[in-house]
Amino acid sequence: MRTIALATDFGTADPYAGIMKGVILSICPDAAIVDMCHGIKFADIRAAAFFLEIAHKYFPPDTIFVTVVDPGVGGARRGIGARIDNATFIAPDNGCLSGIFTLYSQAEVRELINYSLMLESISNTFHGRDIFAPVAAHLAKGVDFVNVGPIITDPETFPIGRFEIKENQIHTQVIHIDHFGNVITNIRNDFQDIRLKNGFLSSSDGNKPLALSETFESIPPGGLGMIPGSSGYYEIAAYRGSAASVIGAEVGNSFIIELSGEDK
Repeated sequence: MRTIALATDFGTADPYAGIMKGVILSICPDAAIVDMCHGIKFADIRAAAFFLEIAHKYFPPDTIFVTVVDPGVGGARRGIGARIDNATFIAPDNGCLSGIFTLYSQAEVRELINYSLMLESISNTFHGRDIFAPVAAHLAKGVDFVNVGPIITDPETFPIGRFEIKENQIHTQVIHIDHFGNVITNIRNDFQDIRLKNGFLSSSDGNKPLALSETFESIPPGGLGMIPGSSGYYEIAAYRGSAASVIGAEVGNSFIIELSGEDK
């Protein structure tokens, strides 16, 4: 029995995610389906890529990840599959797998063109049901990945922003804001040179004191803390509140962290 993990921007008010599950179970009744997330913001390809990057490592070996954030459905964009040692990814070729390709540059990538693995009638508006779900189900049932279609070497990707260090500053970018308003930066937790004893965050909303914190509870009341987050990236959090609201942050915003010049 293989796990199929679904990530979409379908929400839960419509039956779209449920229909995909029905298609999967009709083809592979033994599949274990996991709803990774159906609340991705509409057409937010970058969020889809980020979610896959941080979540895939916590699933059982040989999980098949189906991601449907697809504003170009019915257009010229391809459907693709990507395989690494312990997982397979099925998605539109629009950048949804950028995070995975950043981590696994040697992934085997194939275009989905084997129509025998898809529903007989393919709509112009619901490839999650007609292409991606059935292909994943056939793979879970035992079809070899090589049968989905030919290898391609030019999948669509977008650059993952990198932070820069300039003198006593870190220039960083917001890559995600979670449900709690925590602002996830592009600074990985393994970066060691964070000195914030007297540091502050400089953004379009002004300068605000910023402390290095190990937990949410250790953030000074009314203040901001920079925490090594569970995603593997540092995040800016507010004491029992929304950091995004405090600093006026949106995904893609850039800001500057002024270092204290003192050891942490």
